[in-house]
Amino acid sequence: MGEVEYCNHTNPRCPKDGRFQYNVAVAFDSDGFLVAKYRKYHLYGENDHYNFPEKQEFATFDTPFGRIGLFVCFDSLFKYPAVEMVEKYNITTLALPTWWFNEMPFLVAHEYQQSIAIGLNVNLLAANTNDPDLGSSGSGIYNGKKGALVYSYNEKQTASLLIATLSINAHDETAVCEPKVTKYHINVGYYGYEATNNSQLSEYYKAPPLDPKTFKSVKLSKSTDNITLCKEEVCCSLNYSIDEIELKKAHTYFFGVGNGIRSDEVAQWCEEMCVLYAFSEKLNSYAIKNASKFKHFKMNATFTTKYSFPSLLTNSLKLIPANLWFFNKNGNNSSMETKRDVLLISSGLYGRCYHKDPPFKTN
Repeated sequence: MGEVEYCNHTNPRCPKDGRFQYNVAVAFDSDGFLVAKYRKYHLYGENDHYNFPEKQEFATFDTPFGRIGLFVCFDSLFKYPAVEMVEKYNITTLALPTWWFNEMPFLVAHEYQQSIAIGLNVNLLAANTNDPDLGSSGSGIYNGKKGALVYSYNEKQTASLLIATLSINAHDETAVCEPKVTKYHINVGYYGYEATNNSQLSEYYKAPPLDPKTFKSVKLSKSTDNITLCKEEVCCSLNYSIDEIELKKAHTYFFGVGNGIRSDEVAQWCEEMCVLYAFSEKLNSYAIKNASKFKHFKMNATFTTKYSFPSLLTNSLKLIPANLWFFNKNGNNSSMETKRDVLLISSGLYGRCYHKDPPFKTN
């Protein structure tokens, strides 16, 4: 929501109209009292009508079910505030209102939301705008390394209310919660499944993707192989097994490594990547349907950062449940491995080298 703060000429930052306008996330307690307010710091395309906060701030509040921290949309790509709240302020749950524009192969909303929850081992409640025409869809409730308890992704403009029971602290792997679901007349998801199943996705990805030329990549040409690729300080390895008929079924699969400073009109950030993806060379597009079945799959990454975020997608950009694969981190090394055969559209380890990020422009 928007917030107005009036100012005068004694403040050198005061706009000419005598008011600051901020994009804020707010939280209310059960009695309706305001308990937390966070002003979005990393604006993305809205700084023509919102102002940057004067300083970074942390918005947390305590509840009977743990400590919750607020952040907004594009903030999720940066160390501040979410990562710092988890590491310094004993946050057990992050709450993320967002209007996210999906991007294959790492930054599809529900894919990236789950990767944050697993990578930081924290609960995440994420509510995204559902506007498929703008490439915006994907919300969910995520329980740390257990991944999505419920999520939605739909190419139709329908609303979903997602409800799930989850452990207070994602680090407590012994906690067992009885699945509890409330369903309303709108589309409501339930444990272990996508919330809606009426999506009419096309065969190839339509929202603006990350250019495949970003990666140093090789085509998978054997049914079983070990591949290692390096680009400067980043190295990726892939061990996989797939039936020959599956390898040639519909799409071409590529394995790639990438690193560098991403630049667009709004911001710059450092990213390091290991990725396996299905691609249509004929249409020059990421594929999102007709996945091939991999009998075994293991990916390893050596980054310059300890912040690694894993993801695996299957047909129609559905999440591969986190209980079907392992994710491990040890310093700057990370890996993920499937426990059984899976239909795989894309998978990756996304490293965020926060220490190399250029300063974020706030003017």
